[in-house]
Amino acid sequence: METKEFVITVRVRLQLHPDLPFLKAATFGLTEPPQVAASVALGYSGGMNLLNMPFLDSLIESQIKSNTASFVIPQTMSMSI
Repeated sequence: METKEFVITVRVRLQLHPDLPFLKAATFGLTEPPQVAASVALGYSGGMNLLNMPFLDSLIESQIKSNTASFVIPQTMSMSI
């Protein structure tokens, strides 16, 4: 499998703190589900791309959307730094 393109847009909010390291927390969320362009070739890279089959392409796209749905805005994830 070869990933040709991976596009993701993230919105990040940093909460500052007066003491070192000056960061208290980070909150992030995806503005939209990631867009992935991949190819699966049998044998060598110039072979037939299996992801050109409509049902495989849509299956992978739906799996990416369902697995990243918990990170797409309005849902966010916060980390204490």
